[in-house]
Amino acid sequence: MYIEEQIRHNHHLEPFLKKGYGVFELHWNITRPGRYYFMDPEPFWERSQQDVIAGKPACVLSPEDQLLHLCLHTSYQHLFSFGMRPFCDITVAIQHYGDRLDWNDFTARVCACGLEGGVWLALCLACKLTGANVPREVLAEMQPDTRVELERTGLEQIFTKKAMADAVSEPLVALLNKKSLIGKLAVIRSRIFLSQEVMTARYAIKPGSLWIYYYVLIRIWEVVVRHTVKVVRLIWGDRSLAGIAARKQKLRLWLEHPPDRPPADKSV
Repeated sequence: MYIEEQIRHNHHLEPFLKKGYGVFELHWNITRPGRYYFMDPEPFWERSQQDVIAGKPACVLSPEDQLLHLCLHTSYQHLFSFGMRPFCDITVAIQHYGDRLDWNDFTARVCACGLEGGVWLALCLACKLTGANVPREVLAEMQPDTRVELERTGLEQIFTKKAMADAVSEPLVALLNKKSLIGKLAVIRSRIFLSQEVMTARYAIKPGSLWIYYYVLIRIWEVVVRHTVKVVRLIWGDRSLAGIAARKQKLRLWLEHPPDRPPADKSV
């Protein structure tokens, strides 16, 4: 039941952690359910290719889907708050695949999904920061009218310390942008009192167990510990946090509602 709930509400299991080793996440999709940039995972499986990893056969994403994943991860999923690493990954992936990467197919797929804004900005910044070899016509086909302003906002976010950028979460940004007290209280309530399904998946609780009431208290404590100091700092005018929040809100709104975006087909 735990796995089923995770699949419904997430796109990977809780990270596997081991001291002295990298973090390992077991994914079944590249995007989280319920998000505006969600993509149907079935086409990715259909286009997957056979490869050998550490001497063992394995399925891997096609070159176009791997590049799409890298672009979506840094743009839509993390709002460019992951530092330089994603752009190094994008550049190395393009070098690795070379002529195997079908740019026409990649561009058509991105535009059909309605995700060209975030993908364009990720590729554009990869060209500037790490010398990614992206064809000019690919960037031109996805380029928005607000190019210079978006590039500047993205760069400011990239060179913000990751710990600081992570400190300002999207729910916190939503809270700050609510003008009325009722609106702010609604955001707080939605973050503390999660649905029973989400609580079951998040805390690995057996459905119907009374332990859920204990974890509601844990959830309240987590939210209070995680966000109270940041909210107080923002109320008192902490410019660094306020700047990060403003940039995240600007990027999120543009990515979610770019001008003149055609209806998207997320099954592409």
